[in-house]
Parts: sequence; structure tokens; C-alpha cells
Amino acid sequence: MFNKERGRVIEKGRRDSLSKNWNTLFQVEKEKLQCILRSEIEEIHHIGSTSINGMHAKPIIDILVVVKHIEKMDDYNEPLFEIGYEAQGENGLSGRRFFIKGGDERTHHVHMYQFEIKRSPGIWFFEIICGHLKRKDSSIVN
Repeated sequence: MFNKERGRVIEKGRRDSLSKNWNTLFQVEKEKLQCILRSEIEEIHHIGSTSINGMHAKPIIDILVVVKHIEKMDDYNEPLFEIGYEAQGENGLSGRRFFIKGGDERTHHVHMYQFEIKRSPGIWFFEIICGHLKRKDSSIVN
């Protein structure tokens, strides 16, 4: 759906929002993921539009989890399902494991990559850098 007032596309049935405390919601989910994945985690990052204060965002929290062994992540499908995540496999990106939460009304996306991949150029690395820059300089958001 096209929002004429703001001049951008918004998913049908979804609103962009400034009102949520996205970082708090991310922190809650981060703790849940840490409890399940434990020693497999290298890093967890809040990425995407909800990670940037003051930016209009689709109400979906994107989470990047950098893991030690991507092939072991399939062993966590069941424990992640128990906290609401549906495994999507690589979902079109080789070397990734992708999970969604919330069904048709998605609330979270979890993108998992193996630790060594962070040394290679990639879109998720770009998103982390842009997110950090936008959080430091609010003029970039506008």
C-alpha cells in the first residue's frame, strides 16, 4: 500500500511506527536466544529500521545472530519453535539460517550466519555499519 503523506510503500495491514520501544523488545528476544543458543553465539545485533531511533519502521524486529557453526543451527529448530520461531532454512541465501516469529503478522526475523562470514563483504555487515552511523548521527535518518 502506498502512503501518500510519506511517499513510501507500507505492507498491507502493517503500519510503520515510531511509538514502540524497539530496543527493549530486542533485548528481551536477545536474552531468549542466548538462553537457547548459549556457547554457539559469537555476536547478536539488532539490525534494520527498528534498530534506528526516530526512524519509521515496519513492526518487525530484525536480529542478526553470528554463530560459530552454522551447520549446528538446524539442531535448534525445535527449541526455537518452542519460543515461537519457524525455521525457514537458508531461504534463498546460502550460508544463512532464517527464522520468523509471528506467522502472517510477523514480529521478528532472525538471520544467522557463521562467524567467518563476517570477514567477507555482505549485506548484513553493511546494515550493521549503517545502523551504527544512523544512531550516532540523527540527521542521517531524515
